[in-house]
Amino acid sequence: MKNRRFTIVAFLLVAVVAMSVGFAAITRQVTISGTTYLNVDSSFAIKFDSFALNESSTTAPNKTADYIPAVTYIDGDAKTQAQVNIGTIGTGSTTNNAFTAAGQVVVFDITVINPSTQYKAKLQAPNISFGSNATNDYINVELIKAGGTADDIEGTLLDVYDTTDTEDTVNLTLKVTLKQMPTDATEIAFTVLLKADAQTKNGSGS
Repeated sequence: MKNRRFTIVAFLLVAVVAMSVGFAAITRQVTISGTTYLNVDSSFAIKFDSFALNESSTTAPNKTADYIPAVTYIDGDAKTQAQVNIGTIGTGSTTNNAFTAAGQVVVFDITVINPSTQYKAKLQAPNISFGSNATNDYINVELIKAGGTADDIEGTLLDVYDTTDTEDTVNLTLKVTLKQMPTDATEIAFTVLLKADAQTKNGSGS
């Protein structure tokens, strides 16, 4: 009887040990954890491919002789920020007057490019603001999609940059119109901000 009891106890111990080993074997795992920091894609920044005065559409008088509205790039070769110097409004100076009568316009032709090779660029509606020294009482500023309207800009998708592909540019028009003449020579500062949202190559949001 003792031998039989001993055999049973020994068998149970072996069974418990075997179950423990089996359980451990099926619950073991390998874990890999890590942290990485992703910097921005510096190529994703819509930029000006060209920015030029449209003389045939400009009706302000001093466009080719006494005064030529000038464009400079604030950030140099990056060309993401342009400064347009149109001139003063009024009759006090003959060499710096862009406008001399209500209804006159200065028009620029702009080509915007998406230089990113990884992301498409979905344009937002342009935001136009005026400096603290003036409102838009005297001038009207519009950024228009060439052949369309300002509303047509929003949602325009610029393809990823490819030197063999023309779909990564969009043609825009900057139009500044004199609404009324001021009583004194006036300088009005304005800003046109054009933003874009990154889209992956397949068109879904990033």
